[in-house]
Amino acid sequence: MAFQLVYYSQQDPQWKEDKLGFGTGTQDTIGYVGCALTSVAMLLSGYGFTVTPQGLNENMKAAGGFSGDLIRWDMINKVVPQVTLKTNVKCETSDAPLGQIDEALAAGHPVVVRVDGSASPGLQWHYVLLYAKKGNDYLMLDPWPYQPGTQKEDSLMARYGRGNPLQRAIQHVLVFEASGAGTGAIAMPEASGKTATMPPPSDAFMVMVKPSTGKKGANIYPESSRHSRPIGTVMAKELLTVLEDKKQAKDKVGSGGKMISVRAASGLQGFVEGSDVKVA
Repeated sequence: MAFQLVYYSQQDPQWKEDKLGFGTGTQDTIGYVGCALTSVAMLLSGYGFTVTPQGLNENMKAAGGFSGDLIRWDMINKVVPQVTLKTNVKCETSDAPLGQIDEALAAGHPVVVRVDGSASPGLQWHYVLLYAKKGNDYLMLDPWPYQPGTQKEDSLMARYGRGNPLQRAIQHVLVFEASGAGTGAIAMPEASGKTATMPPPSDAFMVMVKPSTGKKGANIYPESSRHSRPIGTVMAKELLTVLEDKKQAKDKVGSGGKMISVRAASGLQGFVEGSDVKVA
């Protein structure tokens, strides 16, 4: 399974105002301090475990994956057991292990790194996702802008070098590996600048996520029970392709406690509660 580039922005209005983890401050939101979460969401989605920053935030909270608004890196494996943290190196006061980064990228594993996010005095933490080596630099997906996508190459050193050599521009290195993944080449998306989507067949039965007071969307579950841990979230008014018998699905639409097998346009596949959707 080759890694496919998927881009998310922490500034996306769908989730930028969501409280990050167990943060309590007014600025503890995905849009303001959710760069690490968003980088991991891009990593998991690129491996095929499609999840938005919003969905990952909820899943990590359910797993106890935060200390305040800080990610507990080892807990990502509790949300997606197929993905394991292999390298966790803090290097604020030493050279970054460029050899380990290069080895991971060559094997098809993107790398989450922390850089200095601002030219202001002091160190302002910011996480990005590296996906390729280019000369004496790395190409990255940066979760801060809204929304460059993947069409244009984005250079780590051009934006975050701060006059330092490459090995000093990086202060934290995290390598995650997915079982069955890592064939060498990290693949660019076919539709440049956009997350790949899956169009429904022309005869598909579609349902729509209902807008609801106090809810921003609907959870997607890995099995036909809402007591299982959600694997992602789809937003209000999003269309879902029904993957089960049309008549049986229609009988479940609008009913609490009844689960419908669906697939989102992003490729996220699982079960949604009938009360959360209506016939499109």
